Amino acid sequence: MQKESQLLELQQIVVEQKAALLKVVETIKEEGVSNYPILWMYTGSARPNLGIYLGELAGGAWQHGATTLEELYTKGIIEAEKIDNFRALYNHKGGHFCVLMMSLEQTELVFLPYSLVKNEN
Repeated sequence: MQKESQLLELQQIVVEQKAALLKVVETIKEEGVSNYPILWMYTGSARPNLGIYLGELAGGAWQHGATTLEELYTKGIIEAEKIDNFRALYNHKGGHFCVLMMSLEQTELVFLPYSLVKNEN
């Protein structure tokens, strides 16, 4: 049940932060950093050493940032033999935020649709 409540909380954060998160994802792609930007959200107290740290959310309950497929591979988080499968899934899920959801208990990659939230712009 904790996984479900964390996912619901994560979805609410994405709803509240959609414009800023989209800007981060688009900037990573437009600047040629990576075609595979990944947002990360973490519920622990220590800050993960991944990519760009963007700050705290939900009153400090979550820390968040952005990384890339390439960094996750370099750090050994994604194995070489899984890269092609990841790219295919990422491309299939166009129109979704790719989020690495981390806690002390588990780490999971989730895709949350942009359409999950109302377009405010």
